[in-house]
Amino acid sequence: MPRMDEPLTFPRAAKEIGWTGRWCGERLRRLVRRREREIGKRFAVRDDGGRLSKVTVGALTRYLPELRPSRVDALAATLRPYVQAVDQRTAEAIDQRVGRQVIPRIEKIEGRVTKLEKWRELIDRFVVEAKALL
Repeated sequence: MPRMDEPLTFPRAAKEIGWTGRWCGERLRRLVRRREREIGKRFAVRDDGGRLSKVTVGALTRYLPELRPSRVDALAATLRPYVQAVDQRTAEAIDQRVGRQVIPRIEKIEGRVTKLEKWRELIDRFVVEAKALL
């Protein structure tokens, strides 16, 4: 990793920020030129002819922060496997507990509901027969 103040050619700087491809250096050069026009300040190194020749990682970080991944992104990428493992263990624990405690209770309640429905049918028949007798 180069120092923040070390001038790099545009292709090398593009590779440092994670760009790949044949024309990544030229794309970065155009982007730097456009940003210099937008802010009205020159931050790229120029050759004797005034042509953009190099740029520092520090300048890219300062003037084009959207090009560099943030530390939060790096932290998120590092923690992602751990979080996924914890999520997996949590899901397995929930499945086990549901299988051990919740499903038997639901089955017991369903059995009671079935019995109550049968009793209700009997009571309804009894009421109908009692009304017929009156």
